[in-house]
Amino acid sequence: MLAEVVIQSIGEPVTRLPYEDDVSLAVVEAVSVATGEHPTEIGPLSDAVDPEALNELFASTFSNHVREEGVIHFPFEGHSVVIDASRREVRVYG
Repeated sequence: MLAEVVIQSIGEPVTRLPYEDDVSLAVVEAVSVATGEHPTEIGPLSDAVDPEALNELFASTFSNHVREEGVIHFPFEGHSVVIDASRREVRVYG
């Protein structure tokens, strides 16, 4: 499981948030913080990517090992979202 959400906006300090939930929830939370809107006020993540597939992609393996490889990048709510298993983080740029 990934361990940190990193939010970067031009001219703003970097915000780092730990998390332990599904990566899809971390993306919604990170974009919510980046936009300054409540999570229920931003569009559904499913407009950008399949949340269940995203969770499966970055979930622990069947033998309960943390995935150490894999990167995905997609736009969501006017921000760029990058999930990197090797760095154990979700990054939101905007």
